[in-house]
Amino acid sequence: MSRSRKSALTAALAVTLAVTGAGTTAAAEGAGNPDLTRLVEAVGEVLGDGGLGGGDRLVWGGRTFLPPAGTASRDAVVYDEGLVPSGASAKVTQVNTRQGMEIALSVRGFLGDRSYGARVHTRPCGTQPGDSGPRYQDVQDPRTPSTDPRHANPDNEVWLDFTTDGYGRGDAVSAHSWRFRPGGARSVVIHEHPAGHDSARTGDTGRRVACVTVPFSPAERG
Repeated sequence: MSRSRKSALTAALAVTLAVTGAGTTAAAEGAGNPDLTRLVEAVGEVLGDGGLGGGDRLVWGGRTFLPPAGTASRDAVVYDEGLVPSGASAKVTQVNTRQGMEIALSVRGFLGDRSYGARVHTRPCGTQPGDSGPRYQDVQDPRTPSTDPRHANPDNEVWLDFTTDGYGRGDAVSAHSWRFRPGGARSVVIHEHPAGHDSARTGDTGRRVACVTVPFSPAERG
């Protein structure tokens, strides 16, 4: 594919993210966004797994969830099939822009009409829920687990909470003015519920019910 074609696809995705509310962290929380989903899937099918190179980079991860015993690669693992049925899927797209980055999550085959939490974590998925490590933070909390709202918040972390429609489809977008540190972000973890909106429950999303490993990329510096 030509460089101009890749640039056009990246620009189209960035515009759609902005139109659908990517200017606000986790702006797509709620019902699935079919326009965003179709564009994310189209870009992923054309580019496959990999990046665009240069200043703007797209990283694509699309996986089907299986129990730990059913997947050797641990690319997508479900820990609670009552909340995330085997065969459900997740696709994650990252676009690094001049202003920072935009992350989009699209899920299919989940329980219908249900809210979930989703966070970017620091390690790849494993056979145990805790293998994915802590949540990624731009400014790291010196204390773990991180519960301080100054660190555990949607501006300092990547929150992709979503609510599925009646068919089990959900989408979310999170936009930031910063980018991942090299090797610092390795997965998206699905949690049993979204974060509460009161300060006493900031960042609290309950158990980890599924995980998808994503090769997130930092921005290339010139």
